[in-house]
Amino acid sequence: MLFAARKPVLNLKRQRRKLSTKRPKWEIHAYFLDACNCDWGCPCQFNAKPTHGNCEGVAGYHILNGSYENGNRVKLDGFNMALIASWPGPIHQGHGKASYYIDNRTNQEQFEALSNIRYEGTYGSFSENTWNGP
Repeated sequence: MLFAARKPVLNLKRQRRKLSTKRPKWEIHAYFLDACNCDWGCPCQFNAKPTHGNCEGVAGYHILNGSYENGNRVKLDGFNMALIASWPGPIHQGHGKASYYIDNRTNQEQFEALSNIRYEGTYGSFSENTWNGP
């Protein structure tokens, strides 16, 4: 006996993103923890060469409270993100590869907001802003 699904389990249809010229406003307060293969104090944090020539690291974020606004306000409180990355040399020279993992409890709007913050350097990325002081 064959059954037809009411909704697709996985939608592979490409969706068009609406492009906006308005810069979204976002703010995130989070706990941040990272570790890498460098010696303590990570020279990469100071635009120096990694201890062992390359950089491999992981990072975790727990968002205490946050929001993203691009026409409507999206709350980001309580979500988690993780990063796994490696660079063949100093981070500031680029050529690295990274994967971000976003909490599976997010809805589509929250997932897109966190993806935009992380991915689109136009808006300032999460890691660019992680190091800013109070």
